[in-house]
This record gives sequence, C-alpha cells and structure tokens, in this order.
Amino acid sequence: MKLETERLFLQEMTSDDFDALYAILADSDIMQHYPYAFDEARVRNWINKNRERYRVFGFGLWAVWELSRTIFMTGKT
Repeated sequence: MKLETERLFLQEMTSDDFDALYAILADSDIMQHYPYAFDEARVRNWINKNRERYRVFGFGLWAVWELSRTIFMTGKT
C-alpha cells in the first residue's frame, strides 16, 4: 500500500529502504537516546520484522519519503 500527499508519500517498508534507514539507525548521534546504534544486520531485521507485522497484524512502521526521495522518515501508523 502507498499513500501520497502533495509533499510526501508513505508506504510499507521494503528492502529498497535499507540505505536510508541504515543512515538513520546506524548514526550514534541520532540514536543517542536509544540503547544502541544499529548495524547492518539489525537494520535488515527491523525491515523484515515490520514486513512480518504487516502480514500478521495488518500494520507496522511505514516509510515516509519526501516526493523527491531525498528525505526519509519512519513512523508508527
């Protein structure tokens, strides 16, 4: 599923989101209030767990992109 506004699009995470998500979750400054920064395996697991949640529960964290695909965020939906 994909939703689009004038500035953003929201979609279920895919493996294509790895690089952008890794840039956030592996950054120790961004993750300073989380118990740890993520390594590549943890980021891949994060994506896979959310994909499983979509299938099992019908919801999970979504990727939020600026339409230009230059800004990436995740959020609870």
